[in-house]
Amino acid sequence: GKEVLPNDNPELVRWKKYFRQKPNLYPIEEWTPDGEKVPKITFMLFQKEQVEKVKEIMSEHFHVVFFPAAYDDFWNGELISRTADKGTAIQKAAELLHIGIEDTIAFGDSMNDYEIVQAAGTGIAMGNSVQKLKDTADYVTDDIARDGVWKACRHFGWI
Repeated sequence: GKEVLPNDNPELVRWKKYFRQKPNLYPIEEWTPDGEKVPKITFMLFQKEQVEKVKEIMSEHFHVVFFPAAYDDFWNGELISRTADKGTAIQKAAELLHIGIEDTIAFGDSMNDYEIVQAAGTGIAMGNSVQKLKDTADYVTDDIARDGVWKACRHFGWI
């Protein structure tokens, strides 16, 4: 629901505010595999049994990522396209700009950045990233909140 209730946890309040501000959000029931390519879907579930159902139904078309639950009353995560992701986007951008993929740089801090960090000429994971992203990165910098982007740029001599 859109109404913020007094007992809502802070994460749920944040999501409700976000959804009210975005005019281009659509319910998952409107998505079809043959329709418009969707790179990422963010979701929230209010019943634990729905977690496995999402994996079962959507894993053919999407990587299913659940975030660690800080609350017992809902679970959230992302569906990341198996065919339209940030990795294919950086490859297309490099092609359109007539530059080699080796001349691209990508920063990431979550699994929705995995493909772009992997595809970029230099893939950089933030220090607060999940281990799988760090493992695929060319370089791991400090946390984003501790100037990780700046520190990586200094490390490589870009600034």
